[in-house]
Parts: sequence; C-alpha cells; structure tokens
Amino acid sequence: MSGRRTGCCRGISILQAIDTATKVVGNRMMRLEVDRLPEGLRQGTALSTCLKGMMVGTPYLINTVAVGEENGKVGEALTEVAAYYERETDRLLQVMATLLEPLLIVTVGLVVGFIVLAVLLPIFEMSAINP
Repeated sequence: MSGRRTGCCRGISILQAIDTATKVVGNRMMRLEVDRLPEGLRQGTALSTCLKGMMVGTPYLINTVAVGEENGKVGEALTEVAAYYERETDRLLQVMATLLEPLLIVTVGLVVGFIVLAVLLPIFEMSAINP
C-alpha cells in the first residue's frame, strides 16, 4: 500500500500505480484481485466501485476511497488507508508478541525441567540402589 501511496501523490496515474503494485504483490490471491482493477477503471468505473467487487476490499478501504473520489483527493485517501493498515498491523503484531511471550517462557521452563529430571533421576536411582 505504501508504494501506491507514494505514486498517486506524486503525479503517477492510478493505472500506473496499480500496474506497479501488481508486480510486487506476493500473495497470489491478492495479485489476481489487483489485476482486475485496471479493467474496470478503463471502462470508467469508479475505483471505489471496482474495490467493492474484490474479495479483499474492506469496508474501510472502499468508503475512504469513495470519500477521496468525491473530494478529488484519491491520493490522500490511499495515504490514509495505508497509514491505517500500517498502524493496525503494528498493533496486531504487538498483541501477538504479548501473547506469545508467556507461552515461550512456559515452553523454556518445561524444557529446562525435563533436562534437570533427565540428569537428576539417574542420580536418585543410583542412590536408592546402594543403601
């Protein structure tokens, strides 16, 4: 999304920005969806309308682009969408890290406990054999 943001705000047409974005999208499903956008735009369909037909088009994306189209500021709308998704991604990664941390601590504790038992159990067994 950041690549689109920079392109649209610097005089590159939306079709050129979408073409560039398609080349760098790693997700196959997303690439197929983005590939369909230029067809609708060339037919004169609004970007927000094209996004409504996409499986990956979220209501926030569609509504923000629609407002940008009405105001003539699609580049700024895409900039806002990109910033929103970057913040949301950062927040979700922070939540995942927060949830994963206690799990890792418990896992390390279990591994250390297993190693301690593996070392001490034979010692205890040997002391039990020789009274």
